Amino acid sequence: MSVRFFTQALDLFSEFAAGLEVETIWSRLVASLERAARAVAAIGMGSYVVRAHGMDFLVQDGVVVSVRTSRKR
Repeated sequence: MSVRFFTQALDLFSEFAAGLEVETIWSRLVASLERAARAVAAIGMGSYVVRAHGMDFLVQDGVVVSVRTSRKR
């Protein structure tokens, strides 16, 4: 399953990842998002949040619609 990004979400990711090794983070992030997408599809959910690299990626129907910094617990 392939996860897509809305332009706004991709811009937010780029903003949060500024100064970091973006290619490394990106490859790990995509792998995490695709694993989550497969798991969510298996249980029939359409919306979920993936928490990775200090960010929350809000996914709706296979599209990352927003990115925000994760709240500390």
